[in-house]
Amino acid sequence: MNTKAFKYCFIVTALLSVIGCRPEVRQMAKAIKHFKQTTIVFPENTLMIRNGAANTCASMFNKRTTFVIYYEDDDCQECDIAHLSDLMPLYSLADEQNIDIRCLFSPKENEVRDVIEHLKSSGFGYDVFVDIEHSFKQSNPEFPADKRFHMFCVNDQSRPIFVGNPCTNRNAYNVFLKSMK
Repeated sequence: MNTKAFKYCFIVTALLSVIGCRPEVRQMAKAIKHFKQTTIVFPENTLMIRNGAANTCASMFNKRTTFVIYYEDDDCQECDIAHLSDLMPLYSLADEQNIDIRCLFSPKENEVRDVIEHLKSSGFGYDVFVDIEHSFKQSNPEFPADKRFHMFCVNDQSRPIFVGNPCTNRNAYNVFLKSMK
């Protein structure tokens, strides 16, 4: 290897090691590790919106691997509803992997009715759940506020096994597949 190529490889390796050791990266890895040690408690009383109809649902978790998309009350929920179709690649992946998806909206008390009406009229072809008692957050006090944790997969014991959107890129997809084993 010539000197110029060696220097280039050395610089690239040094930069990658510095980038990988940034405090933010270590902090995120620690947060993911902590999150994976928790057990997610799902609301017992939700409203399920399916094909424009709203029905009471006693339990949204059925003891199988489940991908969860959580929309918190401080989100623009009307905007989130308008972008539900962006989740179609995730629904396709879930079908491939034979896992459930639970899309959960947790609106403020004074916005529950509006969120339900927007969901009913959205034309979205999959089940969407509404946390009408706002119990998800109360039942999971350690749930991260960081929105990057609001899309995750839990195993049949309701423990997180993957954080993020596996449809983002090939690397995320491969990590997701490994977590499913």
